Amino acid sequence: MWKMYQYLNNYRDCLNNKHISYNFRKGYNILWNEQTSADHIFSEIFIGDCYPIGSYKKGKKVIVDIGANIGLFTFYAHMKFPKSKIISVEANPNNFKILEKNINNNKLNDVVKIFNYVVSLNEDQQPFYLSSNSGWSSIYNKRGAKDGNLIYLEPISLSKLFKKNNLTIIDILKIDIEGAEYDILLNDKFFDNYHVKELIVEVDRKPRDDRYSYSKLIIFLKKIYKYVNINNPKSAYPLIHCKNQYSLIKHKNNFD
Repeated sequence: MWKMYQYLNNYRDCLNNKHISYNFRKGYNILWNEQTSADHIFSEIFIGDCYPIGSYKKGKKVIVDIGANIGLFTFYAHMKFPKSKIISVEANPNNFKILEKNINNNKLNDVVKIFNYVVSLNEDQQPFYLSSNSGWSSIYNKRGAKDGNLIYLEPISLSKLFKKNNLTIIDILKIDIEGAEYDILLNDKFFDNYHVKELIVEVDRKPRDDRYSYSKLIIFLKKIYKYVNINNPKSAYPLIHCKNQYSLIKHKNNFD
């Protein structure tokens, strides 16, 4: 309750499930489209501090939010690093509409770029399954997205996203994309061309794609980063936090 009080003006309404948005003391008002998922994500990020990104108010960072949902991590990162530029990508078109409203209504267009893509290596339109829980939609017709409404979305790889935005250095890359993280981490090879200083990714402990394994992903990440920490390692969806990439790319961003 104390943390909710610290963050929100309408903390009482939130505690009593009477809220229609999150009204922050810093002046931001974040709308949601599906309460169960939104409350869960809010609790993980703002109450549970699940993303250990610190707080450095000086300096300008580049932060990329893959699987932005309605923008809760995007706003969290902006509050931690108010001078930073943020790229937020959300596949679910229903979530994206709310994300767009949240960015526009809070006048963050100058610091946050939003994209309605599904992050995928697919060159064609990507099948995507919409779940009734807005946080469970996925490219896989499994688990929370099982028997979801099938739509087709425009894909983009991380390499193409970084190139599109003139990036060579990403200070923080957060990924939460319901099983698709294995394919983009292991097969995109963006680590060869881009310096990702800090990676925070939620993964399936048991991958939805039989081509991949959790143990091999950990081995791969330990080859890329000096520091690899697994939060809640026994969870079905552990959060992996990586820092200090071995091979450094000495370039500057041209991020407008």
